[in-house]
Amino acid sequence: MKNVLVLGIGNRLMMDDGLGVRIVESLQHDTALSGIRCVVGETDIDYSLHAMDGADELIIVDAVSTGRSAGELAIFSLEKYNHSNVGISAHNLHLLHMIPHVYPDLHVKIIGIEAERIDFGLELSQVMQEKLSEITRNVRAVITDIL
Repeated sequence: MKNVLVLGIGNRLMMDDGLGVRIVESLQHDTALSGIRCVVGETDIDYSLHAMDGADELIIVDAVSTGRSAGELAIFSLEKYNHSNVGISAHNLHLLHMIPHVYPDLHVKIIGIEAERIDFGLELSQVMQEKLSEITRNVRAVITDIL
């Protein structure tokens, strides 16, 4: 059996940027995904990389800003993901830049959730609060389809 990791990344202090974190926190208790490790990595690159150790499949859940409708999902391979859209984090590195160097054989998919608003704030935007349960169900369905 494959070792599958679902990793939620993002910054919960930046409104909808925390979508991946909140969704994966919810999925940690989802019995439909038993046998799959669900880890909240937030913005901690080192912790997230360490969590990938031993994984065969990695599914990253993160907020994106690609011009789609708020809450819409898009699935990317790491190879095809546009790294210029992931922004800058500590020391001008991003987790998505590091994965191929640390785990070159890891099979990676990214589930991007279109954010409504990324700004300073502890709460999701009103639109995302209203859609969060639906988005979480959609992410679960995508994870099941990927696997």
